[in-house]
Amino acid sequence: TEAVDFDWGTGAPGLGVNPDRFSVRWTGFVQAPATGSYLFQTRSDEGVRLWVNGAKLVSHWVAHTAADDTAGKALKLVAGRRYPVVLEFFDGSGPAEIRLRWQPPGAAGFSAVPAARLFPAVN
Repeated sequence: TEAVDFDWGTGAPGLGVNPDRFSVRWTGFVQAPATGSYLFQTRSDEGVRLWVNGAKLVSHWVAHTAADDTAGKALKLVAGRRYPVVLEFFDGSGPAEIRLRWQPPGAAGFSAVPAARLFPAVN
């Protein structure tokens, strides 16, 4: 698993995928390194929706330029526990960017959710 921290610009996200008019859904689990309150944020250049542990935290499902969307509330997560996460993204045209970030307990700002804290839906 890798971090969701992509900026494809006007290029294609992968072989066989158009540089415009594509969508992606990531499903899996996020694991907290420490117990406490975590605030989630996405950065996207077009539509994005985020659910963590069944709670819809971000819903900016319209065409838009690069924007940060921060959850309206922090989630209390327990160290070592895995929580389901679903991230949906679409690109209409132009640049494409999608990043999944969090602000862990005690952190001053947001950073990418590390790949080591993301787990696939099926092992």
